[in-house]
Amino acid sequence: MGGALALVAMLAAGEGRAQDVESAWAPPLRESPSLRWEDSSQFTFLSTRNAGFPRVEGNRIVLVPENRSNAAGAVFLNEPVRAPFAVQFEYSTYNRRSNTLWSAGDGLVVMFGRRTPGRRDNLPTGGSRGFAPDGSGYGVHVALYGEERGLLLTDGSGRVLASKRNPAVYTHERWATLRVEVERDGIQVFLDGTRQLDWRGPVNLSDSALGISAATGDANAMHAIRDLRVSRAPSRPTPQPPPPPMPPPGPPSDGNLIINGDFEQPALGRGSFRNVPSLPGWNRAAGRSVEVQNNVAGSAAQGQQFLELDGEDNTAIVQDMIPTRPGAEYELRLAFAARPGTEQRDNALEVVWNGRTQTVLEGSGKKSSDTVWTYVTLRVRAEGPTSRLELRDVGQSNGVGTYVDDVSLREVSGRPRR
Repeated sequence: MGGALALVAMLAAGEGRAQDVESAWAPPLRESPSLRWEDSSQFTFLSTRNAGFPRVEGNRIVLVPENRSNAAGAVFLNEPVRAPFAVQFEYSTYNRRSNTLWSAGDGLVVMFGRRTPGRRDNLPTGGSRGFAPDGSGYGVHVALYGEERGLLLTDGSGRVLASKRNPAVYTHERWATLRVEVERDGIQVFLDGTRQLDWRGPVNLSDSALGISAATGDANAMHAIRDLRVSRAPSRPTPQPPPPPMPPPGPPSDGNLIINGDFEQPALGRGSFRNVPSLPGWNRAAGRSVEVQNNVAGSAAQGQQFLELDGEDNTAIVQDMIPTRPGAEYELRLAFAARPGTEQRDNALEVVWNGRTQTVLEGSGKKSSDTVWTYVTLRVRAEGPTSRLELRDVGQSNGVGTYVDDVSLREVSGRPRR
C-alpha cells in the first residue's frame, strides 16, 4: 500500500471561519467613560513651536491648529498604562484652504511603552509626527500623505513592523475612530471598526507612558482628537455551567474499532468550534490544539461535527492501543475534505498506520461554499495485539485546512495470515 494517493476535490469558495462581530475590547471601551480634558491632573501637554497648543476646545483637544507649519503638540496620560490594554479615540484632520495631499499635514501617532518627555524636550516636527525614535516602546502612526499614507506600526527606534496604505486616514474634517489593542503577544489597529493591522510577537514595553502626538512640516492641517477612552481588561463571555459529565465513548457495536471516529465528542452547539488539547479516544501528537467544528465552515460527512487539522497550526492526532489480532487485515475508512475557499496547498492529510505512511490526501476548496467529502478505504494489517493510527496535517501551516471525519476500522480477514 504505501505511496501517495492524491485526491483533488474541487470545493467551493466560501468565507470559512466564523468571524467575531467585534473585538473583545470593544464593549469595555464603550462602557468606559471618556477621559475629561478639563482634569489637568490626568494629562501632560507638550509642544514644539506651537504656542497655546495643545488646547482644550469644548469636547476636543486641538494638538496642532490649522495653518501652523513646523509645529508639534502632544498629550500624555499621567497614569501608567501596561499591557494588556486598549485605547480608542476619534480624530479629525482638516485644512480649509485645500484638499490636496500637500496641505494635509504630517499626521498623528499613538505612542505607548514610552517615557513621558520632560518639559524641556523638543517633540520632533514633520514626518515623525512628534514621535522621537529613542528606542523605547511602540508607535501607531496615522500618516496623512505621501507614499506611506495610511497606518504604520513602528518600534521605538522607528523601524516599521507593519503597515497598510489607506487614503481615508485624512478625514477632511470628518471624525474617524482609531482603536489600538495591545496584548502581551501582539498589537492590533482598527480604523472605524475595521482591522487594519495585526502584528504578532512579544510586546516589550520598556516604560508605561501612553501619549498621542501630531506634527506638521511644510504641510499644515489641523489635528484634533476627542472621546479618549482606555480599558485595561477585555470583555469575557459569561461563564456557562458545565454540561453534565458523559461516560467515555466505547467502540461502536458494528465492529468499528475506532473510538469517537465521527468526532461528536466533545459535543458543541451548532455554528461553533473549539480548540481542545485532546478529545475522547484521540491524543494530540503535534500542533498547539485540535479544532472541532460544528457547521462553522462547512458541514460534516457524518453527524454534526468534524476536525480541522490546521486550526492553529499543523496538527496530528493519534489513537493508540487499538485492539487488533496479529496478522489480521483491516479496512480503514475515512472521509477527507478541503476547507471551502482554500488552496490545495492548505489541505493535505497523511494517514499513518503503525508508524508507516499509507497515503497522502490532497484537495482544493477554491470553488465551493460547502465541504465536498471524499471517502478513502485502505487495507492495513495488524502487527501485534494493539495498533496505532495517526492522522497528520502536512499542508501549509497557516490556520486553515485539512478536514477529516467518519473514521472507522473493521476486521475483514477471517483468520490471521502466517
